[in-house]
Amino acid sequence: MSLNVYAVATPFVIALALAEFAWCVARRNGYYSFQDSIASMGTAVMNQCVNVAVALLVLPLFTQLGQYAPWRLDASSPLSLVALFLGVDFLFYWFHRFGHRTNIGWAAHSPHHSTEELNYAVALRASVTQRLFSFLFYWPLVLVGFPPEAVLAMVAFHLVLQFIPHTRVIPKLPRWVES
Repeated sequence: MSLNVYAVATPFVIALALAEFAWCVARRNGYYSFQDSIASMGTAVMNQCVNVAVALLVLPLFTQLGQYAPWRLDASSPLSLVALFLGVDFLFYWFHRFGHRTNIGWAAHSPHHSTEELNYAVALRASVTQRLFSFLFYWPLVLVGFPPEAVLAMVAFHLVLQFIPHTRVIPKLPRWVES
């Protein structure tokens, strides 16, 4: 799986953020502040550069670790993709919990929560160390037999999905969806 999820998703993410911004300006609802948006976009650019660097460092490590996997899973199989997504989602839960429950995790995750706003610009706000910590959680998927490239692509895809609920423009969904 050699799909660059970020390259595919970036235009969608930018369009969604611009649409939300335009909607908020037209409605004058105060969901965006200039200073907050500039800080968020600055950290987003830095974080994407770190994402690339970390992925370049992690891929060889994951590839080396993958040699110890007892079997090789076919990442092009729909069933394997669902299993990989569920694995990434499960491990993301623990990564996110780590970010809220430990001092070092909170140090990496707190910039995301360093504003009163909830909008798509803020959704992009992350520390440069957060991505490094996140990859420490996904190695079991490689050890199970998923190809390292597929794991990194699914982590990126999952991260894009985490972007979507970071807005006050869309009201809460029914409880069965939100929980």
